[in-house]
Amino acid sequence: MKLTSLFKFLVSITLLTYLIIKIDIINIIHILRNIHPAIYILFLIPFLLVIFLNSISVYFLLLSIRIKTKFKDILKFKLLSRSFSLFFPGQLGELSLAPLLKMKDIPIGKSLAVITLDKIISLLFITIFAFYGFLLYFETNILWKLIIPCGIILGVFIVIILSQKKRYFVRKYILRKYARLFAGYGKNVTYIWKKRKDALFIDVVMTLSWLVSTAIIIKIVFIYFGFSVSLVEILAIQAIGSLSSMIPISLSGLGVRESVTVYLYFKIGVDPVVVGTILLLFLFVSYLVSTLTIIIASKNFSLAALKKIVKEN
Repeated sequence: MKLTSLFKFLVSITLLTYLIIKIDIINIIHILRNIHPAIYILFLIPFLLVIFLNSISVYFLLLSIRIKTKFKDILKFKLLSRSFSLFFPGQLGELSLAPLLKMKDIPIGKSLAVITLDKIISLLFITIFAFYGFLLYFETNILWKLIIPCGIILGVFIVIILSQKKRYFVRKYILRKYARLFAGYGKNVTYIWKKRKDALFIDVVMTLSWLVSTAIIIKIVFIYFGFSVSLVEILAIQAIGSLSSMIPISLSGLGVRESVTVYLYFKIGVDPVVVGTILLLFLFVSYLVSTLTIIIASKNFSLAALKKIVKEN
């Protein structure tokens, strides 16, 4: 294990351990013992739902650049890439979708174009909801210190991928030997952005669907525990938590996201023990499904195999 990976792992474990100790593990166990078995099903739905809805987005974005592939293959690869993402900083593991799709003879450059646009749309809506959350829960000076850098980064990124001259600069001076992997990337990003608004609209609908659906499930769980939290507040807090997970100091935001989320729900009067228990259950289910997925999939391919695909292209 690399030193940086070890550091991130230790940060995640430290934050989670501190969180569990702070809210008292005895209280968590007490809540777990009294949860109705049917409620546990709710903790699985968001993980599977985001994979299904995102697979629809990817399917239609690929179709918009004349790439036809079976939806079940996209669904399978999306499940695997999502599983990888839980073990990498900032959910970078989802980029493994590109070499996975290459196994179906889909050029990596085209896959990356689709993944990029999908991520931009997701990040855009998460940032909007997070902005509202910052207005609610933080002082104005803190708001601008956090939002302005995020807005600048997102804006610069969009300008780069839409500008041919700037993409050339990135290919020549930053990507260098990896530039070959992005063959057709810029052309397809520009084509979808300018010519296939229908595919982008589907992506927007799917993105909003999984954000709102997840918030509804969380609201149902809160109601079960006797807390009333508005859907908008849940969307805002979850968005802030998602943004915090992109800070590359822990294992895919593990520990950072949970700590931030518990704090924000506490600010609006939700018991930290309840929030902590809910988050830990979501976390446990996600990592359990992801681990099982990777173990089962390892019979056919591994990270080493994916790296080999990248090197050969």
